[in-house]
Order: sequence, then structure tokens, then C-alpha cells
Amino acid sequence: MRLDHDPAVPTAEAQGSECSTCEARTVAISDRDRAFLDASFARYGTAWAGGLAALERDFEVEARKTWTHYVLDLTLRAPPKVCVTLHVQCPGGQISQPPMRLPDGDELGTYDRASVDAILAAERRLWFVEPMNGCVIAMPIERGLADLQGRPRAARSRTRQGLDDMKLVTTRRLGDRAILYFQQDSGATACLTIELAIGAIEDLVWVEVPMREPARYLREQDRAWLDRALRAHGDFGVYGDVTPGLDWLVENFDVQLRDRGEHYDVSVTPRDGHGHWLHFAIVKASGAIEGAAAGHHVPRPD
Repeated sequence: MRLDHDPAVPTAEAQGSECSTCEARTVAISDRDRAFLDASFARYGTAWAGGLAALERDFEVEARKTWTHYVLDLTLRAPPKVCVTLHVQCPGGQISQPPMRLPDGDELGTYDRASVDAILAAERRLWFVEPMNGCVIAMPIERGLADLQGRPRAARSRTRQGLDDMKLVTTRRLGDRAILYFQQDSGATACLTIELAIGAIEDLVWVEVPMREPARYLREQDRAWLDRALRAHGDFGVYGDVTPGLDWLVENFDVQLRDRGEHYDVSVTPRDGHGHWLHFAIVKASGAIEGAAAGHHVPRPD
């Protein structure tokens, strides 16, 4: 990352601030600059704990500095290439974020839209883990783009934190990819990437600063692996049984999935809030299920 600084502007030391300076117009960002930005980010909670390094992992970062603040221009490394600018006050460290910007480019033409329709219809359902509660969603998309226009049809989850509250605002053709951009009224953005050359969904990402778990697209191989683990190891005797597999679970229960590094945490709860719940871990290396716990939900009295 580079830090741009106008030599005509007084340096931070000259102003008596806690930020460092740049002697030339474009210089490498200093360790002191990084420490100041990291400390500023840390005040905004655990989501920002990764500091500047976490932003650089997910975004291409260009930085410049004025008398009063740092300006960080972030471009998503993933194909949707959404852009956002952060302003970090110096010396106060307050962060402000204008609305996200979508990349320039042509919208999908008639032929590409027909291709996207066919790819979505062939997939039948869009599988993902939504960002708020980590619930596994299987959204019907048999009608292709028609199922994603305006506010998409409700997914099978009482959490309603998937794409239900987002609008398909525009599309882009970027290389061999078709990108569908969804936004909430608040400006929150999700992007569905489709590889036209091979006829498959590539990814679904929620663009946030910073990016965070648990939101993710569940690819076919991910679903197959989870399904095998459930079928092979999911009989808990009198406490419950998940051996019918992933499709059955998501059809009948709310299923939460969180990546914990070496294992996935899985919670299965009754959709109507009444009945047995299960919680267990699936070990990534083996697919074995460990640490199972069970209980019973009782609705609150009216």
C-alpha cells in the first residue's frame, strides 16, 4: 500500500499530531501510520481486530493523507470489484464511510441474461450462509433472474436475513463473468458472480468493511461434504438424528453453520421455536461429529 502526501501540506509532526508523515509525494506507509490506523480501527470492536492487514487481505488499498485525515480507497479483490472509501480522522481516529460504489461497465445484454437465466434455473436453488445469524439458506431460483428481481422470494428460514431484504439494482459483464449486484436501502451490498464460460455460479459475497464471517456461498462440493458427514455420523440416539442429510435439515429446521478453523459448529433448531435442538461440531479433517449437545425449546407464553 502507498501513502500519498502533498509536501506543501504541513507534516503531522509540524502539527503536533500523533500521526507520522511522508517526506516525498508518494512513499511507503510507515509502521507508525499503520499503528495509528490499527489503533483507530480497534476502537470499533472485534470486527475490526484484524486492523489494516485484514483490509489488505480482502481489498486493494490505496491511501493518501491530508492535514486532517487519512483517505483509504478500497477495491474488493474478488471479481465484483466493489469500491468504498474510508476517512480516518487524524488525530482523533474517527471513521466515516460514504456509500459503496459499483464498478463501471456494461450491463448484461439480452444474450448474457438468457445465459444467466439458464445457469440459475439449472442450479434450482442458491445455497449460502447468511451474514447476520449464520443460517444456511436454500433460495429457490428455478425461474432464473425472475426469482431475483426486486425483492427475491422468501428463502426457507424464519431469520429472513438472506437476500430477502435486498433489491437487484444492476448487473455487469466483467470479462467472462456476469455479476449481479444487490443492495439494501441502507447501502449494504451483496454480489452474485456467475462464470459464463463454464456455466456455473462462482461465488456470492456480502461486501462489508471489514469483511466478516459467517457469510459465504455453499458450493456443491461443500454441500456434498456436509451431507456425507451428517449421514455417516449424525445418529445421536434418543437425542436426535440428522442422518437424513443436509437437504432434509434445511427443509425442516433452521440450520446455523460457522467456520471455526479446524471444525464447523452446527446448530439445528425448530423453525417454529418449539421442539428439540441440537448443537455439534464437524471436524474438517475427518468429517467426524464431536461435542454433541441437545435440548428442548419451549415457546414463551403469550
